[in-house]
Amino acid sequence: KFLDKCSDVSSFCKIVHNIGFFVEYRDSKGNLRIYYPDFVVLTINNEYIIFETKGREDIDVSHKDNRIRLWCKDVKKLTKSNWSFKRIGQEDFEKYRFNNIKELLKTLY
Repeated sequence: KFLDKCSDVSSFCKIVHNIGFFVEYRDSKGNLRIYYPDFVVLTINNEYIIFETKGREDIDVSHKDNRIRLWCKDVKKLTKSNWSFKRIGQEDFEKYRFNNIKELLKTLY
């Protein structure tokens, strides 16, 4: 519901397995895994932000985060579009009542 009400969001998508958006990464044991972030958002400023919301963190979170940040850097070079990744803790997100993405990022980053 938050993204639906954000004045600075042009569009967004909940990432589910059947849409085919994923990033491969190596886990803590070196195994190849597939990571599906939670959301991709397009802001009114033509910035793409990949959001991951986390309640519980496991040993592979840092591996996923590093890989998706590298992916954003690579896709930014290829497309000349602004891409970034933000992980939001579930507790932090629920603690505040944000009105838009800008406010969320200013508060949590």
